[in-house]
Amino acid sequence: MSGNDPWAKHKAASQSETPSEPARAEEAPAVKKPKAKARKTLSPAVSKSSSQAAESISQPEIRSDQPKGLLTCPKCHQVLNQDGRNWRCADGHSYDTAKQGYVNLLLVDQKKSRHPGDDMDMVRARADFLDGGDYQPIADALSTLLSEQLGDATDQTLLDIGCGDGWYTARMASAVPALGQITGLDISRDAVKYATRRNKSIRWIVASGARPPVQANSQNAIVTLFTPLMPQGLQHALTDDGFVITASTGANHLSQLRERIYTQVNEDHWSPVSAMLSAGFDCVAEQNVRFTFRPADTNALLNLLNMTPHRWKVAPEKADALKDMEPFDIEVDVTLHAFRRQNGQNDPG
Repeated sequence: MSGNDPWAKHKAASQSETPSEPARAEEAPAVKKPKAKARKTLSPAVSKSSSQAAESISQPEIRSDQPKGLLTCPKCHQVLNQDGRNWRCADGHSYDTAKQGYVNLLLVDQKKSRHPGDDMDMVRARADFLDGGDYQPIADALSTLLSEQLGDATDQTLLDIGCGDGWYTARMASAVPALGQITGLDISRDAVKYATRRNKSIRWIVASGARPPVQANSQNAIVTLFTPLMPQGLQHALTDDGFVITASTGANHLSQLRERIYTQVNEDHWSPVSAMLSAGFDCVAEQNVRFTFRPADTNALLNLLNMTPHRWKVAPEKADALKDMEPFDIEVDVTLHAFRRQNGQNDPG
């Protein structure tokens, strides 16, 4: 693929592994997991061998004569009206659709760096790895949980916060007929550029998940996978009876890979349940997705490493050693949770 190809995904945070240096967690900060009320456990484990704090700004409610899920101006939070490739609010703030088909709604003061989000190498590694299909069981379980939570509803809005290269977003779009307008959001412009290739019917935006530039209470479902939680953004965008699906990693996730790149491997893992409970969301469903796979070749193994935060923590000589290894079996340990507002509806069934 050409050198200017855009790519990227995986917002993660920390797990204290200690190679030759202190480590973060793999997907997100460790949080102790209390028992949440009103939880429904779904099917048993799947098996397979082989950003910034959000500001509290009021926004008008959706009118019945407006389409669902309208984009809003990140500066004044008024509805953006589209005229061809241009998007403009009543105050005259204007944004253009890029030639690839996405809209950049990320303000300068929402950036922590010149190019926020995953770098191009990380995106390229993620896209190549996911296209190989080894994580398909996660995508299948995600689509099943999404369908179960939607129930008999139709034409539902979905916001994927931290969509990255769009692999999961595109699979939800094709596997869940109940979905209508789907919006993929990521802070990495290179990731979103690549995501536009996945599915042209999905609306792709570069923006902050801390304050998604969508109309208040407009999203029937929000998905945030392996991404630090931004509860205020969820509260802003979600309908009163909507739900949030998260994906987080368990203690055994990629343990065989971690054993080969770290001197000491800790089994700390992250759960979103406590943080979501504090933010006003009850856990209503939980599903563990566990399976073992073997990367097709050394390139796939290296792509797996490079798409995770481990690439920043591992000693260079440990990463180089993987190049001379034959592919080996690796365990995936991921948990999906569904959450609903504590003052909203619980299970649609």
